[in-house]
Amino acid sequence: MRSDYDLIPVGVEKNAREGRLFSLDIFDTLIVRACHHPADVFRLVGNDFDLSQDEADFSQKRVRAETVARKRAELLGRNEITLAEIYQVLQLELGIDDTERDTILQREIELEKALSLPSRFGTQLVRYLQETNTRFVLTSDMYLPREVIESMLEKCGISGHEAFFLSSELGTTKHHGGLYDVVKEYFGGNADKIVHVGDNAFADKVQAQKAGLRTIHRPAVREVFSKREIWERSAMFCGPAPIKMVFNGTYAEAFGTAKKHPLDHAFSSPDAYWRSFGWLVVAPVAFSLANWIAETCRREGIKHIGFFARDGAFPKRVFDLLFDDFETNYVAASRQFLTLPTSVLSPTELRNYFNQHEQHEGSRASYLDALPGSDALGARLETLGFDLGEPIGKDRDAFLNALGENAGLIMLKLQDRRRAAEAYLRETLKPENPVAVFDLGWRGSLQASLGRMLPEYKGNVLGLYFGTTDEAVDKLLVHDFRYRSFSMHNGAPEPYRAACQDNTDVIEFLFSSDHGSVEDVRRAGDTFEWVSSPVTKAEAEAQEIARKIQDGAIEAIEHTLRYVPVTTLQSIDSRPAELKAFFTVLENPSIEDAAQFQDVRVFSGIGDTEGSPLLGMGNSFFSRIRTTRWRAGFNAAMSRNERRLMRLYGRSQLLQIIWRRIRP
Repeated sequence: MRSDYDLIPVGVEKNAREGRLFSLDIFDTLIVRACHHPADVFRLVGNDFDLSQDEADFSQKRVRAETVARKRAELLGRNEITLAEIYQVLQLELGIDDTERDTILQREIELEKALSLPSRFGTQLVRYLQETNTRFVLTSDMYLPREVIESMLEKCGISGHEAFFLSSELGTTKHHGGLYDVVKEYFGGNADKIVHVGDNAFADKVQAQKAGLRTIHRPAVREVFSKREIWERSAMFCGPAPIKMVFNGTYAEAFGTAKKHPLDHAFSSPDAYWRSFGWLVVAPVAFSLANWIAETCRREGIKHIGFFARDGAFPKRVFDLLFDDFETNYVAASRQFLTLPTSVLSPTELRNYFNQHEQHEGSRASYLDALPGSDALGARLETLGFDLGEPIGKDRDAFLNALGENAGLIMLKLQDRRRAAEAYLRETLKPENPVAVFDLGWRGSLQASLGRMLPEYKGNVLGLYFGTTDEAVDKLLVHDFRYRSFSMHNGAPEPYRAACQDNTDVIEFLFSSDHGSVEDVRRAGDTFEWVSSPVTKAEAEAQEIARKIQDGAIEAIEHTLRYVPVTTLQSIDSRPAELKAFFTVLENPSIEDAAQFQDVRVFSGIGDTEGSPLLGMGNSFFSRIRTTRWRAGFNAAMSRNERRLMRLYGRSQLLQIIWRRIRP
């Protein structure tokens, strides 16, 4: 039985067995808010209204209005106030009319209710008291109306109490001690028979003891957000964005206790770290991205969205979790499947593709396997006397020359792929009606390929991207392809340009799926089967880590949606703030974060099956500098001696160039 009540202090069980009566605090004991601190709700309220001030300024005014209202009450000989009295003061300071005052007040109530969660401790405590038939009441210092708090209690599944003593109704508080007199009177006046449980060291412990009650003090889980180490040990909690703050709050309550705060969970094992990274870093931006996709499609009157493989697999999981009024597909797409057959790739991309093959050191057969038309090419080269089992290094020039002379077989296969792709896209996307396609993006080559294959429908297709670089202009905008970007649109705005470009490899890793690149599709009855490239051990290991992060993000969203309505999250979503929070983590990792990502490998696209570590490869410091794919992570991971080396040679022009390259 004890395992079912692992958060309950032994004192609760002892006092219950001895027949004592219980008084329970509500806020931060039984109910918590999905934010860092209670006043954060005011900041969210201020964000909703045009009051000629930012949300932080509104929050300060709201706090000051409560202070003034309490001073007014003291002049009248009262110890407590109501929410209406607070807003009377706030109305004077803001200079608003009664209608706007009431609208803002109702928004605060709405957010208080929407962001309320049952605490794990409180849920266990109430269940234990109910199962042991222990009598208990609720005792709260709170200005919110009774009906609001009762609706929050119902939402959080808290019941079984005999009475509910509310300071704003009774005009006295726990803080001043008077509310404990009400509790004693209710239970017959014997204070020693009453145990009060709460989080506030003064109101719930000192004042209760002064009134003669026994006490069990349990600090609020949210106090973890007042600890410096939670912000310094890892960057995962950083970023004051609204959605991120909600996920921080639900994470702390899900995994934090008074004895073990959330960072212990984050660093208890690699798997726990990836789960936490998904919950705290990826889930907020993934929610905001999905919300942006839905809003954009609704404005455009689009009900069908195709998420391109492979970057679209995870966003589709998130989108389908949040929205059920759209038709979505996971669409086969890759450079090999779409862009090679339409010659959309830039010269640089084509060169990178063939360079990967030029560096191939396996057999001739394995070299051909990565090329379109490999079967026909192999048969042709065998007739010319080439043993495909031989290493490619044997008579390499002769082999490549023969391959070049028979390149027409590659083109024939590419044309076959193009026809197959056209049929597949036509049936899957149904582009005769408005449709959106999502891709992580950057250059827009997949949408451009689609437009070349089905030019009559390009006006019906809206491209949605996490970000697009200047290269997208030539591929998309110049040719009248419609598209929108979530973060960086053709390299702008400037605040996200560097962030996107410096962290492209990290972003692509976080969004990577757990299957090989699509090479072709084949009709199988009324459906299509995908032909995907095999996944190497290095790719599989990276995909497994990405999947753990994505599963953590999905868990976070599912958990949060149990208590916080999706409409509330949509209403507080601020895309610039969520992006800023996301990039804050990627550009300011701690040494702990860098250590976790030390061996994560990323891949350059078609032909790259081995990848390279995010933080660089090689045995020397400077070789790792040259090959690092995540500059901020490399900077965070530098040892003390490496930092000394950089300072020692800081006047060297070459080293200054290197330093600028790795500095986030």
